[in-house]
Amino acid sequence: MEKKRFYNIDFLRFIASIIIVLFHIFICEIRHIKELGDFTAQYMPYVINGRYWVDFFFITAGFFLFYSKKNNDFINFVKIKLIRLLPVIWFAVIVYMILSWFDLLNYKKYINVYTMLLINNIGLTTKNSMGNIHPVWFVSSLFWASLFYYYLKSLLSKKWFNFITIHLVLIFYVYIVNATVSPAKIFENFICIGYIRALAGLGLGYFLYLAYQKFQNFKFGILQRLFITFMEIYLLVFAVRNTVFHNISFKNISIFILTFAGMILLFTIKKGYLSTILNNKFLGYLGKYSYSIFVMHIIILDLIKKNLWVKNIDLFLTYPFLNIAIIILMCILAGILTYHLVEEPALKYLTNKFCKKPKTLVRVREYTPPPN
Repeated sequence: MEKKRFYNIDFLRFIASIIIVLFHIFICEIRHIKELGDFTAQYMPYVINGRYWVDFFFITAGFFLFYSKKNNDFINFVKIKLIRLLPVIWFAVIVYMILSWFDLLNYKKYINVYTMLLINNIGLTTKNSMGNIHPVWFVSSLFWASLFYYYLKSLLSKKWFNFITIHLVLIFYVYIVNATVSPAKIFENFICIGYIRALAGLGLGYFLYLAYQKFQNFKFGILQRLFITFMEIYLLVFAVRNTVFHNISFKNISIFILTFAGMILLFTIKKGYLSTILNNKFLGYLGKYSYSIFVMHIIILDLIKKNLWVKNIDLFLTYPFLNIAIIILMCILAGILTYHLVEEPALKYLTNKFCKKPKTLVRVREYTPPPN
C-alpha cells in the first residue's frame, strides 16, 4: 500500500528551518557582539519566538512516526534512526574540527563526543555543555523520544497506549508552560526540558495522526472548504508573523503549540485550498534539505561572526539586512550541498548495508528537524 506524500508539510519544514536559522543569527551571534547592542534590542524581540518552531518539528515527527510506521523490530528501527540522523551530525562536527585547525573556529573537543553519540540532551551533560553544533540538542531529544514511543506502542494495547500518552502530553506541556525558566533552556537540574518537549510533541503528533485517520475521507461542501481555507491561511500567517515580524504580547508557548497542531492537521487532511495548492512536488522538494540546513547552519553563522562581523563591524552596520539575507542563503546552500554529498548517499548506502527491509513496501521520508 502506497502512503500519501505531504509536499505541503515538506514546504512548511523548509520555512521552519529558515525561521530557526534567523532566530539563531540573533540569539547565537548578533546579541553577543557588543557593538550591535542597539540593533539587537530593536529587532531581536521580533524573532525571539522563532525558537518555538522546534515544537512544530517535534509534532510533525510524532505524526509521521505513526503514519509511516513499518513492521520493523525495535533493533532495526534503532538502526534506521541512527542512519538517518548521525551521518550529517558527524560530518558537521568533523568540518567544525577541521576549520578549528586553521583558527577559524573554536572547537570543543570533549563535549562534541556527546553530540556525536546523540546523548547531548537527555540529562547527561550540563546546562552549558552543548557542543559546537548545539542546535542538535533537538536531534538528541527526538531520537530518544522516538525510541520511547515506538517501543511503548509495541508493548501496550491501543487503549492503554492512548491513556498513557495523553497524560504524558498534558503533564509535560503543563510543566513546559509553567516552568520558571524559558522553554528554550535545555536543562533544569536533573530535568531535561528539551527531552520533555520532544515527548510532549511526539505524543501530540500521535493524536493528530488519529484525527487525520478520522477526517481524511470526510467530504466537505464548498462553504466548509472555504472556512477550512481561511483557517489554513490564518494559522500559517499567525505562526510566521509572530515568529518573524511581530513580538506577540501573549507570552505563552501553548498558543504556538495549538497553532502548529491545527496547521498540521489541516495541511495533512488537505481539505482547504491553500493546503491543496501547496501540496506540489516543486515546493515539497525544498523540504528534503531542511535537516541538513538545520545541522550545518551553525557552522556558517559561527564562521561569519568570528571572522567577519567581529573584525569588520561597520560592514554589518552599513548593510544589516543584506548581511542577514546573504547568511541565510549561505546556510541554504550549505544544506543543499550537504544533502547531496553526505545525507542522501549515506542514507542509501548504510540502509542497504545494515538494515533489514520491512515487511511493508512503504517509504516515507522521516520528518526531523530543526531548534533552539
